[in-house]
Amino acid sequence: MKHEVRMIIIAALILIVSAGCAGHRTFDIVPREYPIKPGHVHPVDTGASSTVKLVNGYTAGTKTLVYDQKPRFNTDWQYYGDFRKWTEIAQSVLSSELSRMGFRVSTNSNKKVLTLKVIRAEMIIPKFGTSQVVDISVQTGDGKTRIFSGKSNSGYAISPKAVEATAESAITKALIHALQDSGIRDYLSQ
Repeated sequence: MKHEVRMIIIAALILIVSAGCAGHRTFDIVPREYPIKPGHVHPVDTGASSTVKLVNGYTAGTKTLVYDQKPRFNTDWQYYGDFRKWTEIAQSVLSSELSRMGFRVSTNSNKKVLTLKVIRAEMIIPKFGTSQVVDISVQTGDGKTRIFSGKSNSGYAISPKAVEATAESAITKALIHALQDSGIRDYLSQ
């Protein structure tokens, strides 16, 4: 009987301590570059000018809530993303792909300009794993704006690493959609 009481007290203490450890936590999600694999996008004709300027649509950092775990898991964990940094990642991935296609990416050109902005990131938690949708706004130098969505799934449970991994892949998938878009392709081939 004493042994059972001790075990109950120990179990109760473990629950109390672990509940206290699961308090409010915030995570800053910083995706890494996830390059576009060869063959995912057909090359674009470089046209008369093969120089493209990529612009980050943000001039300052933005701390945006990407996912709040509390409503679903009753933990006070929140995941934030700085969309300016996420856009820098998108610029780098797009720059590599455009270079591979034969474009010269420059900070000085005004002939062909693409302004990028990550405008939304949403975590979706299905029964198993994690999923994320990222929307990227692409504005051409002639003022036309299009929004492209990329969705990525992961078999991993919600964690900072899973959120980063799905963000990386979703950003790249949104850029693939942008490079497959006839309006963007036509603009780049002028």
